[in-house]
Amino acid sequence: MEKKKIKKFIFNPIYDKLIEEIQNKLKKIKSKKIKNKKYSYIGEIKNNLPNGWGKMVCINPNGTEGETKIGEFKNGKLNGKGYIKFKHDLEYIGHFNKDQHYEGRALWGSTTKKDKYHFGHEVYFKKNKKYGLAKIFKTVPGHSKPTTRYEGNVNSNIEPHG
Repeated sequence: MEKKKIKKFIFNPIYDKLIEEIQNKLKKIKSKKIKNKKYSYIGEIKNNLPNGWGKMVCINPNGTEGETKIGEFKNGKLNGKGYIKFKHDLEYIGHFNKDQHYEGRALWGSTTKKDKYHFGHEVYFKKNKKYGLAKIFKTVPGHSKPTTRYEGNVNSNIEPHG
């Protein structure tokens, strides 16, 4: 019986480079701070709102920290290149329009203490599209790196389509 070759899973480097580009922009700006009931922000400001490059930590109604938004802001909303890291294992990276993820990568999975993924999916999508392209991955016993379990079109529930 022939052993099936396991395909190594590799994250798309385009989005890792985008994060690096955003972090480099943040190092070069003159930062100011805003703190209110909804968020704390450090970055460029115009008319007392986040405008330009910055980092916003959202505050939940119960007073705890929520998601972190990093990138280009316009009138207090993520607008342009950026990424959002949630408190659970989900992050959006790409292009935003008024805080809405417009185009890019959604990455979800179970992470270890070293921030390595055991399983999850990396989905590429565009706003208002019902289907996207996904790579679903999992760490197989005996392998230290995640392997690709499925690669192809998925619906909005990350179920294979086509």
